[in-house]
Amino acid sequence: MLSLISTQHLRSFQGLSFQTTNFDSPQPASPLKEGDFAPEFSFSPSEWVGIRPGRDISLAELHEQPLLILFYSTKWGTAGTALLHSFERLQSRLAGVANVIILSAEPAKELYKAVGNLALSLNFYYDKDQQLAASFGVFSEERPAWKLFSGLDENTPLLSAYAIRPNGQISYSSIEGLRGEFEEEDALTAVAGKAAIAS
Repeated sequence: MLSLISTQHLRSFQGLSFQTTNFDSPQPASPLKEGDFAPEFSFSPSEWVGIRPGRDISLAELHEQPLLILFYSTKWGTAGTALLHSFERLQSRLAGVANVIILSAEPAKELYKAVGNLALSLNFYYDKDQQLAASFGVFSEERPAWKLFSGLDENTPLLSAYAIRPNGQISYSSIEGLRGEFEEEDALTAVAGKAAIAS
C-alpha cells in the first residue's frame, strides 16, 4: 500500500507562504547536475497521491530540510521498482533529517495498479504533463527517452534521482543508464553528511 504524507509532515507546511510557478521559462538543454540550482516550482494540492494538503507547497518550503527526489515512471519496470525500494530504505534512514518525494509520471490510479502491492511508505506526487521533470531536464519532447533506451514505446521522464540542499543547490544526481547508477550511500552522504554513514 502506498502511504500518504504523514500528519506530522504536513504540519510543517502550516503558516508558510504561497508561491506560484512560471513554467514558461526555457528548459535546460541537458539534465541538471551537481552544483546546479533546482528550479523554483510549486506542488499543487490536487496532485499528491491520496492526500489534499489544501494549498500549493513550494519547492523552497520542502527544502527547508535537504530534499531527496526521484523522477519515476512505471514504464521503467524492475529498474524503477528497485529504486523505489532504495528510496524506501533511505526515507527510513533520513527520518527527521530530510524530505523524500517520488515524482510520478502516472496518476494515482495507474500508480496504485503498478506498485500498490509493494507496501511502500513513500510520498508520491503526480507530475502532470511532466512539468517538473522538464524543469530538471529529465523529460523532453525533443529528446524522448525511447530514442535513448530500447524497450520503451513512449516518452517518459528519465529514471533519475536528485538531492537538493536547503539553499536549493543540487548536491547529488544520478540518471540510470546515462549518468552513473544510483548509489544509496552516496545519496545519503549528499543529503545528511558523512556522519549519517557512521550511524
